[in-house]
Amino acid sequence: MNERIIKEMSKQAHLVADATYAEGPDSVWLKEYNKKFAELIVRECADLLETSLPYNPQQKMIKKHFGVEE
Repeated sequence: MNERIIKEMSKQAHLVADATYAEGPDSVWLKEYNKKFAELIVRECADLLETSLPYNPQQKMIKKHFGVEE
């Protein structure tokens, strides 16, 4: 992943954490941020598998393993 993608994922995770917990950065906010950021990384990796092969069953397996919804 390049720096631009990581920054965009961080921005998305920040928005989700803000929407979920409006009190601002603290341990609850950080938990929500980390959860969304990790989900975005898993999605990015699984999506990369999907585009690399016509059909790759590992893509669904990866998402399922990490609890990322389709």
